[in-house]
Amino acid sequence: MSDPITFFRKRQQDVGYTYAFDLQSSTRAYRVFVYSRQALKADLVQPRKLVEYKQEMRRIREAVGSEGAIALTCEENRKRLFLVVCTDDATFRSYGVLRPGSELSLEEELGEDRWLVTPLGTHLLIPVDREAEEHLRNLKEYLAWLPPDLESLILHSIRKPSLDARIGEIEAKVFGDRKSVQTGKLGERLKSWFGRPAPLWPVFSTLLALMLVVNAVLLYSLLQHIDGTIVVPGGFGMGSQAAGGSGSEQTTSTPAQEIFRLATAVRGKSSNPNLAALDQLHFSNLKKEGDVAPVFRATPEGKRLALGLMKLEALRLDSEGASGLFATADNWTEVKKFFRSHNLDSDARDMLAAVGCNAFDIPGLPATQKGTDPAFLFVESCEGSTLDKATPGLEDLTAFVNELGGNR
Repeated sequence: MSDPITFFRKRQQDVGYTYAFDLQSSTRAYRVFVYSRQALKADLVQPRKLVEYKQEMRRIREAVGSEGAIALTCEENRKRLFLVVCTDDATFRSYGVLRPGSELSLEEELGEDRWLVTPLGTHLLIPVDREAEEHLRNLKEYLAWLPPDLESLILHSIRKPSLDARIGEIEAKVFGDRKSVQTGKLGERLKSWFGRPAPLWPVFSTLLALMLVVNAVLLYSLLQHIDGTIVVPGGFGMGSQAAGGSGSEQTTSTPAQEIFRLATAVRGKSSNPNLAALDQLHFSNLKKEGDVAPVFRATPEGKRLALGLMKLEALRLDSEGASGLFATADNWTEVKKFFRSHNLDSDARDMLAAVGCNAFDIPGLPATQKGTDPAFLFVESCEGSTLDKATPGLEDLTAFVNELGGNR
């Protein structure tokens, strides 16, 4: 989690769009986060220079409309500053704040001039409506039922302090700037236990080590129970040993396998008109798993397959908005237009960048006419966008297809 703000909402019933972009003024660099019930124009959520702060805030609020939220953050004097603004008719009135070494607290500093000053590494949980705000309050109450060390471990896994926060604490200890080291209520608890102020770094080091061990054990256990094998992501040529030990059948989980599973799942939903068109236009030549690797490269078939994967991701992201993408095979312009107005999670972005780089040698789609329709980029470059990074996003697509009804 690299961004310091999360919009708190229920994923299964999610309505609305989230955006994150940068605004640069003459004195500050702002990171802006927006939750909107309606899709926003691409030019509004692109990084840009800030000419006039109040005018820009008014423009964003008017575009978001009712029942939305806007949050800004910036860094100043080794502090993290936050500004949370409700749009018209927004029903929440408080948000959660996770400061380093502290419990989850609820703040009500809302408004265009109500900046919240916090230590570096602070994370905000902003509810999108009254129901989400009530669940956030319940989360705070339920955490109080846990032992202090387990509560701290959970909050730490949510917040995941950034590198600048950890460096800031080290500098404070080395140079004696104690004011920048925030121990919060956890530090007060440690003081009551030991009878004197206790340094936090041994506690967090121990908790972090414990978290890594628990995660490793849980991951190993889960992987053993997935079809009885340990699945290791990799490229087309990578393999992995089955969990059954010596003599067990070897199995792999590669992008090629995931693409074939996905194509099979799409073919199994032929009563869905969008998936039927997707299978006919983009996946029809994948009859067996061995067909994927020879096709999925910089060939006409590979380009068609990559575009099909992008269309399927569009359907998962916004089924209604993507419904017009399945009539023809080479409608690159429409696909680019769709993704310019939608926000992607990290797995989807990695998957789309990898398939774009593999098929087009760019992390997006090529120009349909040279100089008039620039390529749309999911990331800045193809460096590091290897095919093994596509596996989590492909698995998400397969799960999405399997859950679809026939006429969605």
